[in-house]
This record gives sequence, C-alpha cells and structure tokens, in this order.
Amino acid sequence: MVDLLAMPMGLAGEVNHLLKLHNLSAPVMEVRGDSGSTWAFFCSPRYMTHGEQTLKTLALHRVEHFGSGARVPLPPSPACNGHSLRWIEEPSEVPLPHWAAVASCALRAIRR
Repeated sequence: MVDLLAMPMGLAGEVNHLLKLHNLSAPVMEVRGDSGSTWAFFCSPRYMTHGEQTLKTLALHRVEHFGSGARVPLPPSPACNGHSLRWIEEPSEVPLPHWAAVASCALRAIRR
C-alpha cells in the first residue's frame, strides 16, 4: 500500500529538492494534461486521523492526497482522459518516505 501526494509542478520541484536535501527520495510521476503538469509523490500510507490539519492546509495550495483505495495508472500505461504519464524519479529499492516527510517539505516550500 502506498499513498500519493499530488501537486502543481512548480511546488513539486521545490518539494523534490527539499526531500533530497534530507537524503530522502520518492518515486515521482508526472501527469501532464491540457491545463499543465502535476507531480505525484509516492510515499508510505498516512494513518487514519494523523495529519488532518496538514492535509487541509495543503489542499489550499492545490495539493491532493490519494490514500487507501485510490487507483492510479502508472507509466508507461496508456494515457487516460487526455493525460500523459512519465516518471520524474523512477521507483527504486529505497524505502518510500513517510507521507509526513513529503507533506512537511511541501509546507516548507509553500512558506518560502
């Protein structure tokens, strides 16, 4: 089981940079459509009620959380709804970062 935190490309670039500064890495998938690009960070699952306020704050900045039960196509799956998919950071053997680490980097990037 994994969760995804999806966000606009500009913010996502900052988040990816901040994760690397903390020696963390996550698989990152780009979803490109007519209205721009979104990057989705794969992370460990969020537990039921932990981080509700963080998710509300992130949602104000167009960060979406996809948790248990969500289904998403993966590259190189055929595009759906006019979207194309590609890996920014391919999956590896490295353990996924905790969703809170990705969320924390997103909050930090937003505050910059």
